[in-house]
Amino acid sequence: MNKEIIGNYLLINGKEESAKDNEIFSKLDKAPIYEVFTVEDSCAMFVESHMERLERTAKSLNEKLGRDENQIAKDLKKLIKLNSIERSNIKLLRANIDEREYYIIYEMTAKYPESKFKRDGIKAVFYDFDRKNPNIKIHLTDFKRDVANFIESQNAFEAVLRRTDGGLPEGSRTNAYFIKDETVYTSPGEEVLRGITRALVLKLLKDLGIEVKYQTIDYSEYEKMDGMFFSGTTIDIMPVRELNGKIYNSQDLDIVKKVVKGYEDMKKNYIKEHK
Repeated sequence: MNKEIIGNYLLINGKEESAKDNEIFSKLDKAPIYEVFTVEDSCAMFVESHMERLERTAKSLNEKLGRDENQIAKDLKKLIKLNSIERSNIKLLRANIDEREYYIIYEMTAKYPESKFKRDGIKAVFYDFDRKNPNIKIHLTDFKRDVANFIESQNAFEAVLRRTDGGLPEGSRTNAYFIKDETVYTSPGEEVLRGITRALVLKLLKDLGIEVKYQTIDYSEYEKMDGMFFSGTTIDIMPVRELNGKIYNSQDLDIVKKVVKGYEDMKKNYIKEHK
């Protein structure tokens, strides 16, 4: 039983089935590749970007996708209608079962951050972990569980991954950005999961005329930074108030305020064009 599923229906290769105790999940014998779409105002967000990343992931594994962007977009709209979704998350699993390709799409539990976190900033901690292939989005159940338990035990919102070499490339489920002297530092693309929100944030920073340096901040440098924020599919832009005891109060920085507003405007325009 997949405990993260909510809603009455799911789709398997475009066909609706009951979501309750569906046997398809017991047949998954290896970690599938996946994407998580947010739904806002009954509109699946940034579908094109998610599909581009899914295709890159499949290609890196020497695999080809049997369903294209248009088919997946129709599937998403179908599930949104079936489950009467207004605001939630939808997960797409692409798996091979008995040498046959399956696309499993279902509504999943969604924990959206309270508005106070964007207003006041969040607490983050370090979590020691070396991601073997950060560019491939594979469902790593043990990692997700372990880091979530650690974050909860520290009364934090997110964890910054700290590599063996001391690099701080990204969050456990987010992309990370440090700020110093009006410049934004974020890791090179080959060192992190190329998040959908990350690509939009980088475009936004360019449009705002804010300098970006693709450089992984080292553990020895984090206390010298002026601020920090995360980006991610379900959190949008999240300012960091505190990292490992270092107080940033990033929510008060002009750069962060501009990025938060700019991203909200991006979402509104997307819904207007695609709903």
